[in-house]
Amino acid sequence: MGRDTSKAAKKASSSWSETPSVGQEFTSLLSNMHIEKMSVFTKSDDTVSLHLTKLLEVEREKVALGKAQHEEKIMAMDLSMCNPAQRAVYAAWQAEIASRVVPRPPNPTNTP
Repeated sequence: MGRDTSKAAKKASSSWSETPSVGQEFTSLLSNMHIEKMSVFTKSDDTVSLHLTKLLEVEREKVALGKAQHEEKIMAMDLSMCNPAQRAVYAAWQAEIASRVVPRPPNPTNTP
């Protein structure tokens, strides 16, 4: 029975000595996993941010194209077929569009 007692004592002492190293390994493993997880999230955030930036750029281009098409329709309208109220509104819009598109000539009073 002495042999079993010493064997059990040795086993108990060795399991206590292994426990901190197992705990340290586990902590280290969890720490490494957390670092990898954060790295993946950061890469994912960068990818999503880039994708959203591109989507925003495309949406701005679509809005600009729609505005250009709308202005083209206004400029192509035959105002002689409109009633007087519509004619006034469309004529004002055409004048506004033309002022943005066609550069204004320099003011002759400012010339030396």
